[in-house]
Amino acid sequence: MSPVGFAVGVGLGLAVAWATQALPQVRGSFDEGDHHEMAWTVLAAGQVVCVAPFVRPSAREIECRSARPS
Repeated sequence: MSPVGFAVGVGLGLAVAWATQALPQVRGSFDEGDHHEMAWTVLAAGQVVCVAPFVRPSAREIECRSARPS
């Protein structure tokens, strides 16, 4: 391996590591109280049941108020 290739590899690795730190965290925090999760879609057997469910983290419940009949 040439020194130039090694330097390029290290430089690209550092650039990717630095860039990924700037990305927002995708997961929400369940430390919050009851709330709507607007970005969630609830599936059952691969079919959409509802979108934007009401979430109760303390009770570990997801309520689909806009449930579609099956």
